[in-house]
Amino acid sequence: MLLYGVEVWGGSFGKSTWKEFENVQKRFLTNFLQVKTQTPYMLLLLESGSLPIEVLGMQRLVEYMLKTQRSPLYRLLRIAHEAKSKGPKDMQEKNTKFGVDA
Repeated sequence: MLLYGVEVWGGSFGKSTWKEFENVQKRFLTNFLQVKTQTPYMLLLLESGSLPIEVLGMQRLVEYMLKTQRSPLYRLLRIAHEAKSKGPKDMQEKNTKFGVDA
C-alpha cells in the first residue's frame, strides 16, 4: 500500500522522504517479527527476506519507464511520456503531424 502509484511519484522523492517510508517498513517488520525496537533495520530485512522499500519503489519505477518506452508510438502512455521529456514545442509539431488541433 505504501508504494501505490510509485511509478508516478517515485522519482520526485528525496532521500529524507524515502527514510520516512523506511521507518514505516521498520516498524511493520519489528511488529511482525516480534523483536525489540532496537533491532537494526538491515537485520529485519534479512530475517524477513525483504528488500528496502526504496529499492522496491525504484524497481517498480524503472520497470514502468521501460514499459512506457517499449509501448507503441500511438499509445497515450507513450505520447504523454514523450511530451514530458521533449517539451511543448515538439508536441505542437507532433499534433500537427497527426492532425490534432491544440
